[in-house]
Amino acid sequence: MPQLIPPIPDALTLAVVTGLGALLGKIWANRVSAKEDSKIQSELASLRADLERSLHVHRVQFEKEFQVYLELSEKMVAVREALFTLNKALKPEFKDEEKKEQYDASLKQSLENAFVEFRATVLNNKPFYAEDVFIAADRVIDLALDEITTQDSDLSGQMPSLKRIIEIKSQISESTEALVQAIRVRINLLKVVD
Repeated sequence: MPQLIPPIPDALTLAVVTGLGALLGKIWANRVSAKEDSKIQSELASLRADLERSLHVHRVQFEKEFQVYLELSEKMVAVREALFTLNKALKPEFKDEEKKEQYDASLKQSLENAFVEFRATVLNNKPFYAEDVFIAADRVIDLALDEITTQDSDLSGQMPSLKRIIEIKSQISESTEALVQAIRVRINLLKVVD
């Protein structure tokens, strides 16, 4: 029987099969690459979203903590000033007992208000700042309360000794400075990330 199609040389057959194999391989590789690229893009988008969320939370935390430190510092200064002005050695002399009592009452009220505000700020914001800052703030509260109690219980009207005045002033100064240092350390640890 005669052949209608002449035989194709073996080299040409090999070239066609190889070309078709390469073409199919390229198509298959492109599909796999597109799937992998899509998967990587999806993971990258997820990581970007997580990073954005994390940065937002960090920024909000920094702003809240910084605001609390500003408030703590203001209230602490008010307590310190009120404590120092309440000291009998620093009070003016009054000839009129009624004026003296009014003056003392206003100083005590000023201290009480400053103390209540400071303590409320410390306790209400405890979850928003570092433990070492709370410990330092709590120490200021303890000393202030101790001094308030001492002032209230001193019914004799006698002025405390100079040694006691210096001791109280030193303790209050040291505790407020420890609080300031704790706040400074914490603020230096916080970084604003853009």
